Amino acid sequence: MNTDVSSRGSAAPQPAPNIKRGPFKWIKRILLAFAIFLLLALLFAAWLLNTQAGARFAFRFLPAELTVAGVSGTFASSITVNKLAFKVAGTEITLVNGKITSRWRQLLSNQIAIDELELDGLRVILTDVPATAKQASKRSRNPLLLLRNLKLNNVYIEKNGVLLTQIDQASARTLNLRGERFEFDDLRINEQRAT
Repeated sequence: MNTDVSSRGSAAPQPAPNIKRGPFKWIKRILLAFAIFLLLALLFAAWLLNTQAGARFAFRFLPAELTVAGVSGTFASSITVNKLAFKVAGTEITLVNGKITSRWRQLLSNQIAIDELELDGLRVILTDVPATAKQASKRSRNPLLLLRNLKLNNVYIEKNGVLLTQIDQASARTLNLRGERFEFDDLRINEQRAT
């Protein structure tokens, strides 16, 4: 009884024929990698715009001149900022509380559209700085800033240690910034002049 090992199937496997798949294999991999990257970017944008953690994460990347102690809310609805400070040569601005309700889609058309801006405890301190050459700014026909409702409470403006004015309450219904010019509609100010 002579049994042939090769007929039973226990022999060494035969190598598969070399099949060329062509460039489509790499194109599929590149498209899959691009789709995964696009999906991750969309998920990151949704997280950034729609969660409070995303808003806090975005405020970590502010310039050094601008500091914020606390942030609550989302970019998609409204953001509340606590204890904001901004310092540049000749100007120091501090804010106790601020609330911004905005249409962030307008940023795609190079405009800032704010539906409501409420500022409480705003203090502006101006100091004299040496005069420097002013840079020419481009004039724009379209407003750069569109603000529908502005509310200010407890605003103090100082220059060189002297209180220039104190504004208890101010409101404006519409504010447009065109180039270097502000346009207000229905501006109301309850002001106390400093002596």
